[in-house]
This record gives sequence, structure tokens and C-alpha cells, in this order.
Amino acid sequence: MEKNVTLSASSQTEVNFQSVANSLQTAVAKMAQKVMAPLEWLRSYYSNICEKQLTMGQTGTLVSAQLAFIATALPADAPWLFRIGCGVWLAVSLLQCKKFLSKD
Repeated sequence: MEKNVTLSASSQTEVNFQSVANSLQTAVAKMAQKVMAPLEWLRSYYSNICEKQLTMGQTGTLVSAQLAFIATALPADAPWLFRIGCGVWLAVSLLQCKKFLSKD
């Protein structure tokens, strides 16, 4: 005896999947907006200090230069190889800042 089972897909299920996808996309967008808020505030702050509109990339280079300076200057008892590496990072970051900030 042959047993046949037919499964029918209802349009209700498809609508539910679409609504779940839409709500997930909205939640991810809101989360990304909240994560980017401090970076946007920092970009606005640097724009006011530099007296010109900065992009997120330019803000990133400024933050990188500041972090490199802190890593180079503050750990007084760090190994010399670490300090030399941080000094190279600082030099590269400052050159990137000069390149990115001179674009207008």
C-alpha cells in the first residue's frame, strides 16, 4: 500500500517569515546606529576642533594617532621592542593623519 502525504505551504507562513526578516533587519539597523553614536559624536567633536567637516575615516586616523601616542608614551617600564613597535605605529599614524587631513 502506498502512502502519500501532501504538504501545503500556506501564505500565512510566508508572511510570517517576511515579517520576522523585516523586524530582524530593523533591530540590526537600530543596534548599528547605537554602536555608531559615540563615533559620530567623536567625528562631530573633531570637526569642531579642526574647523572643517571630517569623515569617519579621518576620525579613525586621528583616534589611531592618539592611541599610538598613548601606547608609546605611557608604559615607561615596557620592553624596548614594544616601545619601538609603538613608535613605528605612531609615525605611520601621524603620516596617515597628514595625508588624510590635507585632502580638501
